[in-house]
Amino acid sequence: MKCRTGIVLKQEALAFCDDAFLNRFVESIAEAGCPRLYLHARVAVLGGLTPAQNRDIPPLTPEKGEAIKRRYPDLELVINGGISDTDTAQQYLQWADGIMIGRAAYHQPRLLSALERQLFDEHFVLDELAIISRYQDYMATQLAAGVKLNMLTKHLLHSFNGRPGARRFRQILSDVRRLKANDLSLVEEALDALNLHAGELQRAG
Repeated sequence: MKCRTGIVLKQEALAFCDDAFLNRFVESIAEAGCPRLYLHARVAVLGGLTPAQNRDIPPLTPEKGEAIKRRYPDLELVINGGISDTDTAQQYLQWADGIMIGRAAYHQPRLLSALERQLFDEHFVLDELAIISRYQDYMATQLAAGVKLNMLTKHLLHSFNGRPGARRFRQILSDVRRLKANDLSLVEEALDALNLHAGELQRAG
């Protein structure tokens, strides 16, 4: 089961978002035999916020997940929401069985490799150059199949956030004229703007 901690309705603002409602809900799914709960630790506001706003505006309440885990220790609990760094992940894993990461992995791709090193293999090194090279090969096959270049480059835009040259990297990948022309060479040009050679790419992982 994946859910939030509750919902807020215009006509019944508090009816389905307090602790009593959450406890009844979790009790019902646990008694029904649900073995695992994925909990996004914030309420959803229906009729007042957009889906995008619902991902940020309602405050996070991970303590509700921790309370559920204490009450139902045999229920596997995976916490979700606002996990954007390794410290937060480690903090939640002190009581949760797992964590779920969504947008942070998209906007900070190297977060997953940092977690791999911290949680599983301290010697893990990410070969970013090899990954980019494989993706360039994939882009070529997709272009040949009729996919538009802008649908492929958008997934690279956050790849080097925080690095020198990252802004120029994004600018080149966002060149409307070249995107419309399916000019794949703009990817190589964008990488050149980072001024990184292969070894630096690998060490940066």
